[in-house]
Amino acid sequence: MASMAASEIKSRSGAIRRALKNGEVMMLTFHDKPWARVIPEEKYQRFEGLEDEVAQLRAELAKHKGAAA
Repeated sequence: MASMAASEIKSRSGAIRRALKNGEVMMLTFHDKPWARVIPEEKYQRFEGLEDEVAQLRAELAKHKGAAA
């Protein structure tokens, strides 16, 4: 994962675009501490889909635990 200081965003926007186009996640730092991550839309959509699947699995697990009690 590439990283850069938040203060560099404006001057390095081309580098950010290229990294995202290549599927990289960018870590933005503020005072040398992680501040934000910028991720390509495709990766975000996959994550969002996985988040929905996990929620469904948790609901099923809760149902099964309730039935077993």
